[in-house]
Amino acid sequence: MSNTLAHQACSKFPKAIRLSLLFAAIINLQSLSFAQVSIDSLRAIWINQKQPDSSRFNALNTFYINYSSSQPDSALEVSKFHYQLASKKGYPDQLIKVLNEKAIIYFFLGYPDSSMTYIEQAIEIGERTQDTLTIAKLYVNHGNVLRAQGQLREAVKKYTQTILLLESYGGEEKYLADLNNNIGLIYLDINLHTLSLEYLYKALELYKTAKEEDAIGNIWLNIGANKYHLGEYRNAIDLIKKGFVILEAENNLFSLSDCHQFLALAQSKIGNRDSALWHIDEAIALKRQLQNNSRLLDGLIIKGDFLLNENLNEAFVIGTEVTELMNEELSIDLLAKGNRFLYELYKRQGNSELALSSLEKYTLYNDSIKIEMNEIAVIKEAIQSDFDNKLIKEQLKSEKEQAALKLRQVKRNYSFIILGLILFVLAFVIYRRLIQAHQVQQQQLLNEIEKLKQNKEAEIPIEQGAFNLNRACLESYIGRSLNETDWSVLNLLLKDPVISNKDLAKAVFLSIDGVGSSLRRMYELFNIKESKYMKITLLMEAIKISKTKS
Repeated sequence: MSNTLAHQACSKFPKAIRLSLLFAAIINLQSLSFAQVSIDSLRAIWINQKQPDSSRFNALNTFYINYSSSQPDSALEVSKFHYQLASKKGYPDQLIKVLNEKAIIYFFLGYPDSSMTYIEQAIEIGERTQDTLTIAKLYVNHGNVLRAQGQLREAVKKYTQTILLLESYGGEEKYLADLNNNIGLIYLDINLHTLSLEYLYKALELYKTAKEEDAIGNIWLNIGANKYHLGEYRNAIDLIKKGFVILEAENNLFSLSDCHQFLALAQSKIGNRDSALWHIDEAIALKRQLQNNSRLLDGLIIKGDFLLNENLNEAFVIGTEVTELMNEELSIDLLAKGNRFLYELYKRQGNSELALSSLEKYTLYNDSIKIEMNEIAVIKEAIQSDFDNKLIKEQLKSEKEQAALKLRQVKRNYSFIILGLILFVLAFVIYRRLIQAHQVQQQQLLNEIEKLKQNKEAEIPIEQGAFNLNRACLESYIGRSLNETDWSVLNLLLKDPVISNKDLAKAVFLSIDGVGSSLRRMYELFNIKESKYMKITLLMEAIKISKTKS
């Protein structure tokens, strides 16, 4: 049997809810995975005071894993010894485990109020330990008990609170899956099928990640149950069969009995009566093995309904056992279903007195169910409202985040624009200053050229434009003859020191590359250093040489 899944037995819910309560996930705090060990062997360890405390507690916890579901009364007796030992030795973690185990046992037995007492005691101790994971596990079971008590809205809140706690803890896919499964079942309880399936499929993915095979089987069963209530009977059969294969391999008798029961109901709905009878017989056999009378009664009533119009004698045999099993401690829905079946049975037998008595009881219980269903409708509205409010809050949060993101993007864009403008203005100012400096320097050089053109030493002004370069002096200076192209270029520079290479090329009938080659050659001959004003410097040097040698 799985250590993490159990089937919720509830005696407080009407028919529409009880069916789905069989599949809720219960969290067992034991972390052991021992093989089946005999009770005597385990008892010999936990009662032996010479054994280390750890060995004694391990034996007790192993007993719960192997025998709590099959021998709940014995488990309760063992839990008394466990509690005394943990209290005497001062182990709070063991007190939490035994109180949680007692809560689970009473939960199995169908006593949610007793279960609540022990789970609350366990939570009180657990919260003092500040162990996040242990607290989260206890909260899951607390939510399950709230659900068993019919406090569906509070159960959803507890599950949601626990999801947030586990998500902050991180890396606990299995427990998050349990929570999503249980929330999905609450929505199934109140016929919010779309929401139910959303949570169940999410749980399925989480269980696959955690590789919880038994849990995956139960999820397929829960999804199939959902499809059954939606009237999708063939789809429900296929899904439940997927779960059945896994649960059979895990030998999960509780869930297998539920698989058979839902398969019986679904097969009956599509007219496969023989298959329906076979499955309900299998379910009843497993329920007898589990010794759970309320579950057994539920199966017997379903089989009795199948037989009313086919085999009245066999239906009467079932009716006798139904009568023996019915008592006032059962759930209202079971009492209503049982008396409805007995009414139909006695009516067909012609026993008007018993038929009337059963009808009166059925009417009484059915009226109570209607009252409870009205209460469930109110709860459904509240839970739907809570869910809608949660969606609205999440939508508002998302819208605020989107608005904040958009505002940040707008601010960032404006920042880039402003920064771009600043850089542009700065670059423009620097460029203007460089141009102005260039113009000033260029003008200074041009002024110097004009001074060189004039003979200031003689203090005799030379007519503007009358100065000529001395070719002989220049050739003497460079030690070689100037070709006609170079001489023409120098004379054009004398006329216009800032003339462009393009205009020079047109004037001397050369390409721009040819003019460039001529200038580079003269820069080298006249030892002109690299600068922005090499043409002007070349001209100044040529004028100086011409004046010096003349």
